[in-house]
Amino acid sequence: MKRRLLLLFLPVSIYAQFEPQVSEIGTTAISAGSNIIVAWAKGGTAFPGYKNIANPGTGRTSVGTIESALGKAGTSGVLSLGDAGVAILTFERPIKNGIGADFAVFENGFREINTNKDYLEYAFVEVSSDGTNFYRFPAKYVGDSLNQISSYQTTDTKNYHNLAGKYWAGFGTPFNLEELSGISGLEIENITHVKIVDVVGTINPLYSSRDLKGRKINDPYPTDFASGGFDLDAVAVINQAEILGLNDQERISGFNIYPNPATNYISISETISGITSIQISNIQGNKLLEYSSDFQKMDISSLVSGIYVVEINQGNSKHIKRLTIK
Repeated sequence: MKRRLLLLFLPVSIYAQFEPQVSEIGTTAISAGSNIIVAWAKGGTAFPGYKNIANPGTGRTSVGTIESALGKAGTSGVLSLGDAGVAILTFERPIKNGIGADFAVFENGFREINTNKDYLEYAFVEVSSDGTNFYRFPAKYVGDSLNQISSYQTTDTKNYHNLAGKYWAGFGTPFNLEELSGISGLEIENITHVKIVDVVGTINPLYSSRDLKGRKINDPYPTDFASGGFDLDAVAVINQAEILGLNDQERISGFNIYPNPATNYISISETISGITSIQISNIQGNKLLEYSSDFQKMDISSLVSGIYVVEINQGNSKHIKRLTIK
């Protein structure tokens, strides 16, 4: 007698998971206080969506204005986008493609008290170099698309990739323009606009938002109240196109790190007098190493591969450069 193979189909992901939460190894979260951030969004427009896209009679969200999303994260409140709502942010200087993440988007997610579960809402991110034509980062979702995440239910950030909102309040989701290289009509060295589009997290195919592969993205739904949908806090610039004046030239040429990329040690070609200390931080803004001014070589062998920030303090001023450890 032939044996039959019993196959069980369970509503669980068979895909690899993505970047974990702030407190976990491997996170890509960027702190609002990180030295890697050089600027914040300065202007923009907002187009709030419905509180419940399936029931337009409930009206549109009303918490916050575009001004709430300008400046540093955590300082001006938030802009609630509602279902499929949109915000378009502009900047004093364009964002450019550089080493690692080029900008980060902040939301106001939070961890439930006494648990390791997170309440998070997500959004697509698009960029433009002309203010008219926008190009979306390739979003991925590998979670359950069969059982609806309810209005107040938590989500697992590891199921989401290239979607804003992965991290708690005060920590931004990074985006790397290199992922969009080669797209006709997009100058990744001259990004002037960043668009945030709320993910409608319903699994109802009539209204659901879908990822790059057409999978329904599941997140808290419905959120039919004035503060519903993705709550945009801020957009931070990490790699900024330079418009060089005298002060910029001085800031850029103040010192050089070598070798860069580095492995075991670095030295600094000093053209700055009166150095009081040298600090090395990760992109989350956490200080990892500190040296006094009487340095020759700095031992960095304790640091893992990645992008870091070297800060030289000179009295009341500071000079910053990026360091790659391979």
